[in-house]
Amino acid sequence: MATVKSSGLKWSVFMGGLMQAKKWWRIAFVVYAVACLSSMAGMSIGLGIFGAACLWYFSQSWNGEGRRILREVFASPYSWVSIALFIASLLSLLAAMVFPVEGSQHGPELLSLKKYHYYVFPPLFATALLYSSDEPERHPFWTAWGLFGALMGLVATVQFFGRDLFPPSLLENNSFFRVNGETGRFHGQGLMFFHLSFASSMSFVAASAMSRLIFALRGDDRRARFLWWVVAVLSTAGVWFSYSRIAFVALGIVLLTLGFLRRPIYGIAALVFVSLAGLGAWNFIPSFYSRFDKGRSGILERVAMWRSAWAMFRDRPLTGIGFSRTGELSPWYVKNVLHQPVGFTSH
Repeated sequence: MATVKSSGLKWSVFMGGLMQAKKWWRIAFVVYAVACLSSMAGMSIGLGIFGAACLWYFSQSWNGEGRRILREVFASPYSWVSIALFIASLLSLLAAMVFPVEGSQHGPELLSLKKYHYYVFPPLFATALLYSSDEPERHPFWTAWGLFGALMGLVATVQFFGRDLFPPSLLENNSFFRVNGETGRFHGQGLMFFHLSFASSMSFVAASAMSRLIFALRGDDRRARFLWWVVAVLSTAGVWFSYSRIAFVALGIVLLTLGFLRRPIYGIAALVFVSLAGLGAWNFIPSFYSRFDKGRSGILERVAMWRSAWAMFRDRPLTGIGFSRTGELSPWYVKNVLHQPVGFTSH
């Protein structure tokens, strides 16, 4: 009898630890929902917390769900492609070490592969959605992610209209307000302090919120619909006020794609709306027109970098110049291969 009680106690302790680990795994995933939209440092810290929670839960449930989840992760086509890409990048760096590239100043470094750990996380996110909630579509991750995305959209709107809202003394030399070319406005950039990273992240929030409205979940009540309307409007405003040219294109493509996926007639309506909205913005919003008209030099810089990358490919079509080294070598290629002045200061 004592043995049975002892076994029962051990089992209860084990199950209690397992449930606690799973609870914190779920909490860490929700924390990451906010962290990934906050700042660059926030993204990394959030990933670290989530990664630690994954390791804890998988170790606690190794004889059951943990082993099965990891088997699913590493047996997926995504993981195999990621591993193949890592090997190709490593071989490219080794080839650049053995056969140095002309124009190289610093030389290839294996440490440039360190960011490959980010490739591990997407399937782990999928498993957190699948295994830490009975309904993945209603996981609290989405609510936290959407609400924080809406808040960041509001912040981006305030940043864009900063000149109208705050005194010049507050705007000068303030990295929170980044001048938007010659438009007279500031980039919406949230807390990331770089509008392109911000627009890339917020585009996913906007697309997801629009999808939730167009393909509403069965059982969504008025409160849920209102929530996702707010998220859709504010996150879309965040993307728009980032004033990234490619983000404008992305918004149009998202609207068209969702419209045609829902019904052809909705797609046609979206096409008319996007066309009229684009023409209206071009003709009646001076800052929008200026973003393209005054930004030609930036476009020419990108063309020069693309041409230099093509020249790199022609020089080494099989091994490349070494993973993550175009930033180092682009100026040399523009100057010595394309015979153009180097008109950019960053990559």
